[in-house]
Amino acid sequence: MTHPDFVDDRFGPQGIAGHSPFTPRAKATGQSAISVPVGMSGAFLPIGAQRIGRFGEDATVLAPAAQIEAATPWAALRPRLV
Repeated sequence: MTHPDFVDDRFGPQGIAGHSPFTPRAKATGQSAISVPVGMSGAFLPIGAQRIGRFGEDATVLAPAAQIEAATPWAALRPRLV
């Protein structure tokens, strides 16, 4: 994880951290993290819920994510094509 290409790809000026500021940091520290689609905005843009847990506690991230998926009819929703 200290390889220069890995660090630059994640946190460098062209890295993904600016677009998704929380997940790369969680993955770099070994924390459990998940993003779950929960619906669409009024403009039909996708909305997601992100959950980050403590190191090694995958169940505290996956169980609520499964409940959100079961309670949200997101799979039937599609963004409006422009």
